Amino acid sequence: ALLIALVLDPRYKLDYLSHCFSATYSATYDEMTCKEMVKKVEKTMRAMFDQYNETASSLHLSASMTQLQSTSIVSSSSTFVMPVSGRPSANKKSRNLHDEFVARRLEKDDGMKKNEADKYLEEEPEQPSANFNVLGWWASSGSKYKILSLMAHDVLAIPVTTVAFEATFSIGGR
Repeated sequence: ALLIALVLDPRYKLDYLSHCFSATYSATYDEMTCKEMVKKVEKTMRAMFDQYNETASSLHLSASMTQLQSTSIVSSSSTFVMPVSGRPSANKKSRNLHDEFVARRLEKDDGMKKNEADKYLEEEPEQPSANFNVLGWWASSGSKYKILSLMAHDVLAIPVTTVAFEATFSIGGR
């Protein structure tokens, strides 16, 4: 979690992680091994992103279906939606289905389409400064990185340690 938190710090991302691994392990491992360690961290971060993305997608779909069911009655033909008030209206469900279809088609057509994680990692890191607020940066970037900001919120909220400092270095009994 600590390495993921480092990658989610927009000042450092994978570049700083690579630098730290190379500087720390250069005597023990070759450069290729250090690059593989960075790739493992990146792979873990992307897997975590995919999990958050799936969860958000299923919650969005579930919320959409709940909203649709609570506000309208779908007629037997799939071209009209009958609101609870009883008046026919334009087909909101068909428009939503159409929008989903277009979005999925674009994803299929563009196999190289970049997700939030790709965009974030490719973007230049922020300039390091003493008063940089990582959580503030994610709060302000929430509209650009919807899923990553949720992930950063959870990961950056994890305490570095849950054991009291004194207990860690105490040689006496507790």
